[in-house]
Amino acid sequence: MPERLCLQCNESEDAIRESQRRRDPIYCGAVDYFGEVEWDLPLHRFRDRSDRELASLHILPEHFKEYRRLLSPWEINDAHRDAEWAGDKTRASGDA
Repeated sequence: MPERLCLQCNESEDAIRESQRRRDPIYCGAVDYFGEVEWDLPLHRFRDRSDRELASLHILPEHFKEYRRLLSPWEINDAHRDAEWAGDKTRASGDA
């Protein structure tokens, strides 16, 4: 069976489990050239996002395949969102 990697940080599941056993966990994140944290996430992710998860982010079904490995909702193109999300955005800005 091939080794499973975190879809976000690319660390192996075995290495993550071993670090947790040693009580020195590998966190899910990325560090730049200078050692500064660029981003971090609370959990590692070993599977693609489900249709239900993508629908909860108001992504149109025809664009699900583009966002299976989405890291952040900020990565979603507004044109790929449904009308309900657009309505919420309008209300939040006070235009409605």
